[in-house]
Amino acid sequence: MKDEDVVHYMFWSHPDAVKLCNACNLVFLIDNTHKTNRYRLLLLDIVGVTPTWMNFSTVFPLEGECVNNVVWALECFQGLFLIRDALPGVIVTDKDLALMNALKTVFPSVPTCCVSFTLIRM
Repeated sequence: MKDEDVVHYMFWSHPDAVKLCNACNLVFLIDNTHKTNRYRLLLLDIVGVTPTWMNFSTVFPLEGECVNNVVWALECFQGLFLIRDALPGVIVTDKDLALMNALKTVFPSVPTCCVSFTLIRM
């Protein structure tokens, strides 16, 4: 198989998740899972919170764990916001250095908070 025949990056978001990103953009939690899936790819999970404490997810797997890959994913996430002023109010993440550096690049004006947490999917 040739390298050009392999998918290296993928971004997807359900249309309802895009609507929720724009309507409920106050708090987003971002977490990296490292090579825990079948294809051993990094999975960047972004979870938004609605005013009624429900959550919604936008997910994209990435190949590798370098800052450029995370920047690419965050730029795709930023592209979901239809109005420039509708960027996240705050982003909560763990102390992943690549993610923290990418957030400073893509969302320099958005406050970030680093805490220890694990996202659990039911």
